[in-house]
Amino acid sequence: MDGSAKAKGHKIELAVSKGKGANPVPGRREFFQYRDLGVTDATKGKMRAQLTSARAGMNRPTGWHYHICEAQFVYMVKGWMELEFEGRGVVRLEAGDSVLIPGGHVHNENCASDDFELIEVSIPAEMGTVACEAPAECQTCDGESSNSSSSGGGGSNLSKIPERIVIVLSTHRRRSSLMS
Repeated sequence: MDGSAKAKGHKIELAVSKGKGANPVPGRREFFQYRDLGVTDATKGKMRAQLTSARAGMNRPTGWHYHICEAQFVYMVKGWMELEFEGRGVVRLEAGDSVLIPGGHVHNENCASDDFELIEVSIPAEMGTVACEAPAECQTCDGESSNSSSSGGGGSNLSKIPERIVIVLSTHRRRSSLMS
């Protein structure tokens, strides 16, 4: 490192998070377990990193939502998770896969393996979650329409989606219907 963070006055501290004896912290979903990796304190809230894992299996989708943040990055460490994105459809992330979700991008976590683990990073650390309606074109991971007004037939479109997907959209995009 060239010391540029110091030179610019950024005071990012060293953070070491040991797995042995680590305690879970509260999180957004009761069926997930979260472990803070010390990044929030070290960056004074500019970034958050956490390990998220299955607590007892994901027994239902999280519901359509978007986050108020610049971006959320997810890296699958173990197991799998199926997410669904507005304008992209269903994406199955498996160990070694990642996705960058811009703030404001509508999505849903549909289902996951009982043994999944993922690392999630958000910028900034404080990330709001806003529930919203399902986009008309989206389906749940079991192939059923997630929107009752959808006229499309059942069946998963997983075979048409590349294994690795990075979603890159403007972080300034907001839908007026979602903000009201």
